[in-house]
Amino acid sequence: MYFLKKNSLNVIMFILLFGVLGTLINFIIPVQSIDYEEYYTLEGDIPPNTSSIMNTLANEHINAESPVKTVEISHDAGSSMIQLNIHTNNRDNLEGIKSQFDSILSDSGYSVSETRGVNIYETENTFLKVFILVASLFVGLVIGIIFSLLTRNISTEEDFEYYLGEKTLGSF
Repeated sequence: MYFLKKNSLNVIMFILLFGVLGTLINFIIPVQSIDYEEYYTLEGDIPPNTSSIMNTLANEHINAESPVKTVEISHDAGSSMIQLNIHTNNRDNLEGIKSQFDSILSDSGYSVSETRGVNIYETENTFLKVFILVASLFVGLVIGIIFSLLTRNISTEEDFEYYLGEKTLGSF
């Protein structure tokens, strides 16, 4: 019990130090995935099988480059609006994928009158960030205890009384 009383401040300082270090590491961890959503209003009549044709073209040209399906197109029958959904791990990929989709649209003979409803959703690496924070706090605890075990200096009257079992009359 005396060990905890004497060294609790050192242990707490190491826990806080490594906790701050773990938090700083969490700031530089990138997001896990990005979901992009955009709506295109097309000019003219749109056949009911437009989404299946567009998904087939997207699978041949865009999704073939990625092991995970990154682009999905949906269309409601009777509507002149199609929805583009992009799922990627890197924000830099969005513009390239979007330009590939625009070229697929123009090659298919569709012209876009307007785009709207751009939504970008980012999914964080929550499990990894919590793990890094807990691991850094645990490492701080272990290093604080080891540091306290290695410093066995007699520096106060309480240390003298505890380690030597003698009362002190005074100190310099």
